[in-house]
Amino acid sequence: VGPYSKSGPRLKGRLLIGALERIPMNTRESSLGLNRMMVLMRTFEEAVTRLYHDGVMRGLAHLYIGQEAVAAGACAHLNPDDYITSTHRGHCHCLAKGGDPRLMMAEILGRKTGYCKGKGGSMHIFEPSLGILGANGIVGGGIPLATGAGKSIQLRGTDQVVVPQPVDQQQDDVARLRKARGRRKRGARLARTAAGRRDAGGD
Repeated sequence: VGPYSKSGPRLKGRLLIGALERIPMNTRESSLGLNRMMVLMRTFEEAVTRLYHDGVMRGLAHLYIGQEAVAAGACAHLNPDDYITSTHRGHCHCLAKGGDPRLMMAEILGRKTGYCKGKGGSMHIFEPSLGILGANGIVGGGIPLATGAGKSIQLRGTDQVVVPQPVDQQQDDVARLRKARGRRKRGARLARTAAGRRDAGGD
């Protein structure tokens, strides 16, 4: 079932999101619940990309397609009062933490009925009642927020947890750092080789 239908300008960006049912928190730990959550994530992201390409939504659309299992599996082990921070690819993190897809879509479309009254948009959905401490486009930017939340948990003496910067994003960041380190090492070897050749030529 397609979440969006082209039937002329009368739609004005309205979505047919009947398929995007919110999955109850207490069923998500089952295999079926996890599968339903991942289907919800994929359907939601496909709706977002369609809206983006049709020019209905403003700003950018950073999708989570292909990474749904990470957020679904991680958040399935969290309690409703646990915290997460997110990244620019945060739609599915919000869904996995119990976010309402209708309120999320309203936020992405800049409507007052969204989680942040349409002011946060795609990359900055924030809902403290669900433990969603917001997202941002800064690489690693969620880690300081999570550190503060962790200190709050420590001071209050609760058994909450906070999950900073989802694993998939960390792996991407680590991969980029390793590539950059490899390029620097290769550059240094080439420089040493060139210096050695100049010295040999001078003798």
